[in-house]
Amino acid sequence: MVEEVKVDIPAGVEHGTRFRVRGKGEAGFRGARAGDLFVVVRLRPHTRFQRHGRDLFCEVEVPFTTAALGGHVTIQALDGEGELDLPAGTQYGEQFRLRGRGMPDMNARSRGDLVVKVKVMVPQHLSGRQRELLTEFAEERGEEAPKARSAFQRLKDAAQHLLTGEGDAPHEAKE
Repeated sequence: MVEEVKVDIPAGVEHGTRFRVRGKGEAGFRGARAGDLFVVVRLRPHTRFQRHGRDLFCEVEVPFTTAALGGHVTIQALDGEGELDLPAGTQYGEQFRLRGRGMPDMNARSRGDLVVKVKVMVPQHLSGRQRELLTEFAEERGEEAPKARSAFQRLKDAAQHLLTGEGDAPHEAKE
C-alpha cells in the first residue's frame, strides 16, 4: 500500500539534509508499529546562483562606462531586486558583498550574504564617433591608440595572409 506523506521542508535547507518522519516507514513485523521514514533532500543547481553554505554567489554584466565612471546596477536576489552602487574604477572580477541577501539559516533567523562578481562588458561594435572618442581618451591618458585600418587595408591583409601566411590573420568566426 502506498501512502502519500507531507513533509515540511524549511527555507535554507542544504543538500543532503535528512529528515525523520516518525511512524511513516515500513509496517512492523506481525503487527508491530511502523518504522520511521527518512527523507533526504537533493537540491538542483540554480541557473543564476551558486551556493556555498548560506552565501550565494552570482555574476552581473556591467557596461565598461559604468565600471569606469561608477553608478548603480540592479541586482536580482532571491528576495527580489536590489541596488549595487559601483565605485568609479571597478575592475573585471571585483566582488561585492550584500549582507543578509543570501540563503536563510534553517535553524535561526539570520541570512547569508549575496556575493556579486562584476563582469565588465566591452562593446564589440563601435560607431566612428565612439572609436574617435576612445582614441582621444587613450591619447589623453598617454596610451598608444591603435590606428584604425580601412576596409581595403583589412582585405589586403587577409589576402596577404592567405597567400603567404604572413601579415595579420583574420579572427576565427564563432559558431
